[in-house]
Amino acid sequence: MEQDNRPFSVPTHGSCTASCGARLLLLAFILLSLSGWVRMAGTINNWYWLGFASVLPGPLYLAITGGLWGAVGLFAAIWIWQGRAWGRLVGFCAVTFFVISYWIDRLFFAIAPETGVNTPFSLLVTFLVVLVSLLILRPFTALRRPARRHAVAGPPGQ
Repeated sequence: MEQDNRPFSVPTHGSCTASCGARLLLLAFILLSLSGWVRMAGTINNWYWLGFASVLPGPLYLAITGGLWGAVGLFAAIWIWQGRAWGRLVGFCAVTFFVISYWIDRLFFAIAPETGVNTPFSLLVTFLVVLVSLLILRPFTALRRPARRHAVAGPPGQ
């Protein structure tokens, strides 16, 4: 089996093949992770000014959610990169986390009236992201147990 040593290539062993879809999701998780870390660092760096401007829901929320996005994205990218059997399920759980946290932010903390204008578009994009993630990752195949191979047994008692 040949080893693919290109940057950001997904190993061909394990449950995740080196498909374009897996590479796309790997890149997406890396970018989501980086955006989370940048959000956390920017919040910490500008903590005083965010508090001074009374930004809602507050700098603590922004820092915590940024750190969570960074950690979840990095964790999912590592699992998909390694091609582990449970990487598909971990990746889909990460997609689910990102979708839920996006909609919590949008519904409960986005107070500008302009955010409601593109709600149908956001719903469509969310649906497409979940659908494409399901098609690429096929997360529930990780739950299947491999078939047991029964050895031919001799007569009972031997």
